[in-house]
Amino acid sequence: MSSPGPRFGSLSKVGATAIDVDLRLCLNRHHRDAGCQRCVQACPVEAVSGEAFIQIDLQKCVGWGVCASACPTDALSLATATEKRIWSRLIELARKEDVVTVACSAATPSGSPDEREVLELPCLAAASPVLLVAAAIVGTGRVLLDDSACGQCSLGSTRGQLLQTVDTAQRLLAAFGRKAEFPFAGPTAQTASPGEATASVPAGISVPSRGPVHSRRGLLRFFGIGAAGLVAQMTPALLHEPEQGQALAAQATPRDRARLADLLAPLTPSTAATVELGQLPTAQVDIGEECCACNLCPRFCPTAAIRSRTAGNTFELSFVPVYCVGCGICAKVCPAGSVALSGEVDAEGFARSQPQVLALVPVAPCASCGEPCAPTEPEPLCFACKKRAEQRRLG
Repeated sequence: MSSPGPRFGSLSKVGATAIDVDLRLCLNRHHRDAGCQRCVQACPVEAVSGEAFIQIDLQKCVGWGVCASACPTDALSLATATEKRIWSRLIELARKEDVVTVACSAATPSGSPDEREVLELPCLAAASPVLLVAAAIVGTGRVLLDDSACGQCSLGSTRGQLLQTVDTAQRLLAAFGRKAEFPFAGPTAQTASPGEATASVPAGISVPSRGPVHSRRGLLRFFGIGAAGLVAQMTPALLHEPEQGQALAAQATPRDRARLADLLAPLTPSTAATVELGQLPTAQVDIGEECCACNLCPRFCPTAAIRSRTAGNTFELSFVPVYCVGCGICAKVCPAGSVALSGEVDAEGFARSQPQVLALVPVAPCASCGEPCAPTEPEPLCFACKKRAEQRRLG
């Protein structure tokens, strides 16, 4: 009988990368109708299963982190030590190499083109769009994906999944006027179509040649690297500890989203650019006039993308687009049906890590409990008290 795996803690096997597990962060734990299956679909050995409650079969798990790359909320993530090593190595290589070569741990440095030093991942399919974006922005804009070892891997080629990841990275970079190349170096690279070698740029977006965004001094300051060249040291700017939300113990901003916010901050988005981000799930959230100030959407938001505050007689809802994972839980819990989500995200808004105001709702004290709520007739009642009154009426 297989083990269902831990709800939180570290999952490690001999010869495998440790995976940190905190299923309290899983979207399916936040709402029964979340329906997230990204880790289940991504796992190449079918070690992850379940619908409402995800289970991990420790007998099947190979610990290569493909599920961690797919998980939008860090319920499954690479162990902190592994993650820190990867991001430290990325910064080091991007600063000294014309091309950042990314390969799995089975591909030795001597096997990489021109014997370049390699950013080693437990599996190439574990490369996230944010990692590729960072490699392109920090480096020269050329990232070589060495999948030469995939032919001997028991899991087979990762080319298909990598193409989706590359496409997402390209779309995001193009929306901010950045040009990058992500060629493959594996044995099938010569026969691959040009569309595979470098994923296409979305129509209608102009991509100029790469120009410097960070000066050397600015780059050192951005990554917290001292002038002495301590390139292996990470600061919270790129290795973020989860930012705890105010209402739920399991509410936290995903580390990759916090890194992405830092990476995009100095960039200028293309004029009126909107982008669909594919493997980087997100959405634009809008609040209608029906908002009743129930405060449920920020309480249930798993990544603290939606926030709220009450100042005087005004209830404010705000939104940080880069933190949104497009789960739609906010719309599911809204009793007034005032939450709307769009798959196309405004690039300029997406780049801002500062909350944008979604709604300002006049409020008055609830006649029953005193909590702020939207005024109603004949007397103001908050969502919870109104629901209890309705239950009492129905007996």
